[in-house]
Amino acid sequence: MNFSKPISYEAINVLALAVAIVFLPFSIAVCHAGLLILVASWLMEGKWRIKWDTIKNQPLLWPFLLFFMLHLIGLIYSNDIGNGTAAIGKKTFFFLLPIIIATLKIERNHLHLLLKLFLGTSLVAVVICMSVAFNQSLHPDHTPRNFDFTNSEEFKLLNPDISQSWSYFSYSELSSGINIHPTYLGLYITFSTLLLAHFYKQRENSLTVWEKQGILFVFLLFSLFILLLSSRAITIAYLFSSIAGLSWIFFYPRKSAFAITGIIVVILLSAASIFLNPISRYRSVQEFNGHSLRIETNKQYTTSSSIRLSLWWLGLQSITPRNWVIGNGTGDTTDTMKATAEKYGITNTLHSYDPHNQFIYTFLQLGIIGLFTLTACLLLPCFQQSISFLHLSFLIIILIVAITESIFELQKGIVFFSLFHSLIVFQFQTIRSPQLSVSHA
Repeated sequence: MNFSKPISYEAINVLALAVAIVFLPFSIAVCHAGLLILVASWLMEGKWRIKWDTIKNQPLLWPFLLFFMLHLIGLIYSNDIGNGTAAIGKKTFFFLLPIIIATLKIERNHLHLLLKLFLGTSLVAVVICMSVAFNQSLHPDHTPRNFDFTNSEEFKLLNPDISQSWSYFSYSELSSGINIHPTYLGLYITFSTLLLAHFYKQRENSLTVWEKQGILFVFLLFSLFILLLSSRAITIAYLFSSIAGLSWIFFYPRKSAFAITGIIVVILLSAASIFLNPISRYRSVQEFNGHSLRIETNKQYTTSSSIRLSLWWLGLQSITPRNWVIGNGTGDTTDTMKATAEKYGITNTLHSYDPHNQFIYTFLQLGIIGLFTLTACLLLPCFQQSISFLHLSFLIIILIVAITESIFELQKGIVFFSLFHSLIVFQFQTIRSPQLSVSHA
């Protein structure tokens, strides 16, 4: 072996990113190991003057640096130092990955490979989850994890003839095949449908009939899986991504009747899944019937929708003139929510004080300054002269999920966003794909 040959840091960087991408849905620990290798390679490579010039001249990085600094400052006036320190640890990759990826050199074919790896990873995750669900459905003694609503008296009353098999192929039980929350698995697969649209558009004229049929099959499989998951936010994100992808492929820059047919099929398939799958029907329709959306004090909330609405309400009630500008501190969001819940006598069966909304969470944590900075992290790239379909669609599905989940408080959300947002914003320009002008966006 020739040890005098210089190390190819680019190869190490791509390999480390590949490990992180492949293991993101399966093991956050292995994913982090890949990212730590990336950090070590980036540090060992040196070239600090070039990297500093890149960081200094890249305004899209500044909000991420400011957001992290606000978390450090927020620790000073936080009552829960332990929770605040843990929050800063979680956010490390949120600001570090954009800096590292913005200063890397990733070849076009390697970037394609990384995106295709995630597409393949999502396909493997779907196959594993479906296989595990099928195997569990063959064992009647297995108790499904959808206990929070399928075992409720209301659910049984509204769906008296439900087959228990639906439980194995829906929501948390379906995603339990790889031990991940259904919303985050659905987010990954929804993004994969966007990747399918991108690669189809990129090679539209050179694809064989078999390749087109293969892409169609994977899209339908992803669609079926997302609809079975029965996550409300992900279903909305899927409808957007499917309709946007079909429109982009077949309408831009020309119009096609095939796109209209495809959009109609997607809408009909989604509607059919809601009414055929009793769990989807309950979560999307029945759970809202007979339940007031009005939040009342001195009450315990039991359904997933009422719990979420009550947490949003508590989060908004927790915003006061005292914490409006700089927030309560990096580690005090849940304590603030709990104090407000005790004040109004509001509880829920999940015993949760997470607002389940990233924007409310950040507002309570860091005030209007933090919320403005987070918004800049998300939206500032949109004010560039051109924006890719993949970037715009990725951003929209992130925003949809951020409304119903504190997506940047868990590693499954932080790593996914910071990794792919950075690859798309800082490396995607190397891919020669059609762009959308600001007016189209």
